[in-house]
Amino acid sequence: MTQSGIYLLAGGPAIAQFYPQNLIERIGLASYDAADMHGSQITLFSTDHNLFTIDASTGFTDIGFPIKDQFVNIDPTNAYVTYHQWSEDHAIYLGNGTSGWYRCAPQQPPDYQIVGPVWSPFASILGGSCKALASIETAPGVWNLLIGTATTNSFIYHRDSSYTVFTDDGSPYLSYATIGSIVLAAPGEMAEVGFITFDAIKRGTTPFVFVLLDEISGDFTNISGYTVQDPPLKYGVTGSPTTLFSTRCYLRQSVAGATPPPVVCRHLQISYNFGVDTVMNELISSTIYGRILVEGD
Repeated sequence: MTQSGIYLLAGGPAIAQFYPQNLIERIGLASYDAADMHGSQITLFSTDHNLFTIDASTGFTDIGFPIKDQFVNIDPTNAYVTYHQWSEDHAIYLGNGTSGWYRCAPQQPPDYQIVGPVWSPFASILGGSCKALASIETAPGVWNLLIGTATTNSFIYHRDSSYTVFTDDGSPYLSYATIGSIVLAAPGEMAEVGFITFDAIKRGTTPFVFVLLDEISGDFTNISGYTVQDPPLKYGVTGSPTTLFSTRCYLRQSVAGATPPPVVCRHLQISYNFGVDTVMNELISSTIYGRILVEGD
């Protein structure tokens, strides 16, 4: 692999019989830290800010296409690529060499042949001091994703692939997720949204729920002021499930005692914020309840 292309050294067995053969043009590699091999598959972050996989049987795949716009700020000379497989953690990690990584599950069951690779949002690691990444066998049959920091005289850390520790070097971090934009109605229609119900494993704190209507950026609105356990006919005012946060958040919430108008939109984003916690916060369902209104009806 060179900065301008990928070559195969063929021929042999005598030294004079070897010759270079051009395999792929215009796919360059700026640093060998930005490439890794798992089985017959090579994953590399190219000089033009793309993440590709190359396999002898399946060919060439632009695996980074779904989030390609996020790669423009990653310097190919500083990038790190590693494939990590241990316990439940099977993924490709693309580090920016300064503060954190993107995680990609390339073949996530059960329908990876339909949805393709599954990417996680950018993870800022160790307070934004994450440089080197490598999946290394640290004991016979034991693999750890090792993390080198950007500071001198520091430790070598590792990712907890058993999902039992939820701090960075002892420091808790913010846990949140944003879903959307979710399209609810076509042009000529509007969706009247009554409430959003979520189910989350009952550990740590219940999340706050925020919405952003008909925009792709801006300030989200907190709708956690008026909630009940879902279904309210079963749990009433004080009851709740034993193992779940099963919470219904109404979008029509009064301000200064005034009766709120119906909430209508064509699309929305939902943000779940668990705050700073030290447990595995796990959202398992998110449901939007409402109806479609057609113009002219």
